[in-house]
Amino acid sequence: MQQQITLADAFELFSLDAQSHPFTPAMMRFYNGRLSFFSRWCDRQGATQLRELDAPLIRRCLAHLQERNLSSAYVHSHAGAVKTSCGWMQSSWMISLDTLRSVD
Repeated sequence: MQQQITLADAFELFSLDAQSHPFTPAMMRFYNGRLSFFSRWCDRQGATQLRELDAPLIRRCLAHLQERNLSSAYVHSHAGAVKTSCGWMQSSWMISLDTLRSVD
C-alpha cells in the first residue's frame, strides 16, 4: 500500500481523519499549514512518494528551517506536526515504526 501513496495524499488522509475527531479549526489550520509546507519541501527534494519518507528526510527539512534562523519553537512545531502525522500513518499501517525511530 505504501508504494502507491504520495506524501501529499497521506497528509490529506491524516487531515481527513483529524476532522472526524474533536480538533478545533485552529488545530486543523496548524496541522494543514505545517504538513503542507513539509509536503512542498519534500516535493522540491524529489521525494513525492510515502515510501520515500524516512528520518533523514525529516531531519533535513528541520535543518533547512533552522538554517533560516527561525525560532526553535517554530521549528519544533513543524517537527511535532510531522511526527504526529507519521504516528497516525504508522497506526494506520501506512509506514513502519522504524521510519520515525531516530527522529527527535
